[in-house]
Amino acid sequence: MAFRAWDRTGTISFHGDDANIPAVLDHLLRELEAESHDGRTAVSVGWGEWNLEAWESGLLSLEDRSRVAGSQCDQEFEVRRWAADRDEVARIMALVAAGHVKEALALPGWVGLYDEPLPPQPQPAFFRRRPDAAPGAGAT
Repeated sequence: MAFRAWDRTGTISFHGDDANIPAVLDHLLRELEAESHDGRTAVSVGWGEWNLEAWESGLLSLEDRSRVAGSQCDQEFEVRRWAADRDEVARIMALVAAGHVKEALALPGWVGLYDEPLPPQPQPAFFRRRPDAAPGAGAT
């Protein structure tokens, strides 16, 4: 099944089963690492009713939007976690893009939106690239 991707401008792109998932995700993550002047601080991938947002801060949010109808919203399912590193973000995004949502949800560290508070952010400005960082490298 195809997946969709939203970049920092809010532009959506659709990708088929033959898409180069790592290349699409690398493009999205590079956007998070780049300086932005438009105020948008997240990119996302979606598969079916599932959507995974990756925020510049390193916050990941995975939600099932199957119960969202128009402007009315049932209590939807959403979990959040902080990313450990850029490779982990790419791995989780790749799982969702490939339709392996159960595998993504099985990874440790997710906190339910309505269950308990998320622990404090471990790395401020997670995707902010240091001036001396190599292209594609995340903040350390």
